[in-house]
Amino acid sequence: MPRSVQGSSPVAAAAYGTIISKKTSPNPVHYKTQCLILNKNQMEPEIALFLRRLATSIFTGILWMMINSTAGIMFDNAFIHESISLGNILFYIWLLASIPLMIWFYKRLWKNTPSEE
Repeated sequence: MPRSVQGSSPVAAAAYGTIISKKTSPNPVHYKTQCLILNKNQMEPEIALFLRRLATSIFTGILWMMINSTAGIMFDNAFIHESISLGNILFYIWLLASIPLMIWFYKRLWKNTPSEE
């Protein structure tokens, strides 16, 4: 729970993300509190959308690499030893099918960029 700062400047309170409250009634039970919530995480909607798209792109790329690394290296499906096994075939089919899917996902994610006004 954020701490209440009385007598502080809004700039100092914003630096710590705190709440400035002013009591409007002397009654301690039923007083109304006017709270000014200063959030240091407020940003422009376009910037927030860009950062969300960027985080989604990075996350899906790392997830794709982790899936392929696990299936290929840890389960030994990326390497052909003496003969081709069913695991090798399925791994390479998945790998070749997932690359265009990732490209399609990235194009779909980034095609509707907000227009500059």
